[in-house]
Amino acid sequence: MKIGEPYVSTATYMRRSKSVDQSKVADLRVDLLTVTKHLNAELGQNFWCTDLVARTFDGSGCDILDLPSIATAAGVAVKINHNRDGNFAGESALAAAEYELTPRDRAFDGTGRPYTGLQLVSWGSQRYWPRGTRVQVTARWGWLEPPEQIVVATYELTRILRLEGARASNRFDDESGTIFFLSRDAQARGIVAGLLNDFWKPVFA
Repeated sequence: MKIGEPYVSTATYMRRSKSVDQSKVADLRVDLLTVTKHLNAELGQNFWCTDLVARTFDGSGCDILDLPSIATAAGVAVKINHNRDGNFAGESALAAAEYELTPRDRAFDGTGRPYTGLQLVSWGSQRYWPRGTRVQVTARWGWLEPPEQIVVATYELTRILRLEGARASNRFDDESGTIFFLSRDAQARGIVAGLLNDFWKPVFA
């Protein structure tokens, strides 16, 4: 899913809800995006997918390098700044046979969950990610598609925001008129709390 898109499209919401005035579609998209950004903030990650982007991390000093979510193994490239000058232009990419994306069973578990680390293989020439040395990882970051639990939560939270359905309760507006009640509404907090164990992830630099 492209960055900046709501996790539920207006068409999908309208098909499920059957209660949206056609003249209010623009407002619906704003609400869906508000909920999407709220979930991102509460869970410490987003469920979009970037193009190939190079990001830099500090070596861990061991054979495992924890990373933000990587959506797919396609296109992954890794460089170690052996010269410790912050310049990767003269560094060669680490051979793909030198490391494995983790969790290793991710491609076969059927959940669509992303990879979250790089582990150096014991038979390779690089035994650890040097501490104090920068590592550049090029990848498509995020999730290829938001998981079903996130899609359902987006739909339910949007219904609460729009005062639709049995879960809707009170609506709160700040001084500028923008709705910021999701973090205070008991039903909304319960929905987010149900996602934390499976999807909370600390934000990496």
